[in-house]
Amino acid sequence: MAMIYRREIDGLRALAVLPVILFHAGFKAFSGGFIGVDIFFVISGYLITSIILDEYENNHFTLKDFYLRRARRILPALFLVIFICFPFAWHWYLPVDLKEFSQSVVATTTFLSNFFFWLKTGYFDTEAELKPLLHTWSLAVEEQYYLIFPALFIWLVSFQKKWALWVLSVLAIISLAYAQWLSTKNPSANFFLFPSRLWELLIGALIALYLFHKSKPIGSSDTRQFASAIGCILIVTSIVFFSNEIPYPSIYTLLPTCGAGLIILFADKDNIVGKILSNKILVGLGMVSYSAYLWHQPLLAFARYKTIGELSNYLVFTLLFATFGLAYLSWRFVENPFRKGTRVSTSLFIFIFLGLGIALIIAGTLGHRTNGFITRQNGNLPAEYFSQAQTDRKFNYGVDNKLCISNAASLCQVTEYVANRQNILLLGDSHSSDFTNQFKTYALDNKLNAWQMSITGCAYLFSQLSVNPECQKAKSLLLDKIEHHGFDEVILIGNYFYHTMVGPTASQQLDINAVVNLIDQILRSNVDVIFFIPRMNFNFSPPRAAIADSLEKLQLMSIERNELAWFAGIDSLRKYKNFHVFDQNTFLLKYGCGAPECFKGHTKDMQPLYRDSSHLTEFGSELLFNDYLETFSKSQSIK
Repeated sequence: MAMIYRREIDGLRALAVLPVILFHAGFKAFSGGFIGVDIFFVISGYLITSIILDEYENNHFTLKDFYLRRARRILPALFLVIFICFPFAWHWYLPVDLKEFSQSVVATTTFLSNFFFWLKTGYFDTEAELKPLLHTWSLAVEEQYYLIFPALFIWLVSFQKKWALWVLSVLAIISLAYAQWLSTKNPSANFFLFPSRLWELLIGALIALYLFHKSKPIGSSDTRQFASAIGCILIVTSIVFFSNEIPYPSIYTLLPTCGAGLIILFADKDNIVGKILSNKILVGLGMVSYSAYLWHQPLLAFARYKTIGELSNYLVFTLLFATFGLAYLSWRFVENPFRKGTRVSTSLFIFIFLGLGIALIIAGTLGHRTNGFITRQNGNLPAEYFSQAQTDRKFNYGVDNKLCISNAASLCQVTEYVANRQNILLLGDSHSSDFTNQFKTYALDNKLNAWQMSITGCAYLFSQLSVNPECQKAKSLLLDKIEHHGFDEVILIGNYFYHTMVGPTASQQLDINAVVNLIDQILRSNVDVIFFIPRMNFNFSPPRAAIADSLEKLQLMSIERNELAWFAGIDSLRKYKNFHVFDQNTFLLKYGCGAPECFKGHTKDMQPLYRDSSHLTEFGSELLFNDYLETFSKSQSIK
């Protein structure tokens, strides 16, 4: 049966796009709304295969025409959204975020954004909400599919269609098995990358191959009614009951994808599901679904970035209204004109979008090379604000080429070893990494043998050691080095108060005891330990609050429930003469307003001390490390 327009497919598109948008908007009832992308993959596989088969049967399929149609379908609205995102990112984003946005522009334009976001973040991570182009990963997956599938499919059907059916089925099974395996090995790669998603597109392709020569509907009317209803139930169940806690994609993904497949196979104008999906509202939403998908994430991401705090219900509904308003406009005035070759010739289309693509790549590259256009000005902030509101690590590799800052157990040698010199170690989690530059400069100036081991998320708490093998390895590496008299002095810096504040209360004392016992073990080896009292954490990034002109919404996070317990543990170590304490907060408040109640992470003249909610800028790190050196040179605690 040659391909005909099916209104219920557009209705199914609406059923796919609405949950995705509502999930990203934060509606808890749509905790599994991300499955809408899986439905899109099935639809895409079905439609693309149907189009190829139709043209192949009529002897006018060419790869050139196929890719031109895909470009006309995808590029106009996509490039429009990216271009409109740029000025908002320019005015509202800090350099580090504008740099990453610029990188994502290049990745999106070249349809590699799934690789980019895989390397940068997890789809369900909190910071993912602030990435305007995060959702383009699915477009990249589809484009990678389009590069491979048409030629392979034509080659298969040119021999015999049953071979195409068997080969595609085997590929789908292998891809699903791979996704199931990778879901526990590397969840982020599994979510973003093409091999784990191929089977979803192939479900649609197999349905198209099966249906193409069917001249009559499959099964009886009651069978079609029942099967299409089951398809809807599977989709709705996935939307309501799935969450970011389940491995995905995996065997679970069969529910929404098979649900979409059942609807494509069995829904028609004569059954209830077909009639519901064919109503004017859902069909209309389905027609603008691509543009709606493109617009919703930038609108929500920019609003979240600009707004310090949760989005209000009013703002969320306003953004949803704007999403569909912009979707209609871009569908009517951008998508449709460019899709029809009679309005825009092929040569003109290629000229326009090749030029726009090059312009986007150049702009994105400039954003990367200039570190997020770091020299640009913001009228509300000091001239050098952007360059100050970041970290500039000159040193991340030791002289032994090992990482000084890592997610794994990595002890780097910061300076060349010279016998009979003092041996010093900078140790801790990501808070210790803030002082990487200052530590190396200090070690070189004072001719010290220096090492660093800064491991993200590893402050040697019991709860971290029990779940993070790399943290456990790091502890063993540290103690082995100390046992063999590797260090004379250890500077220990971590975000301890925050770690135990967000963790379960039951493990708080276990966490504190683990750190205190580790320090005790180091001290008993006659090693000097300088313990940095954990610095204050904010509810949001001070520079983000400053650029949004919302510093009044910035607050220090309360640590009352565990501060006393921590200080009790710290005080128990004061019996050792080689145990010393440096209170970062005393000096941070001195540079600020002088009191916690009014401290906003800046100096009195609005120089940023913090680059995010807890980490220091290079400016702040230099000030604090100099205070540390001055404090301990006066007390002669540093040998």
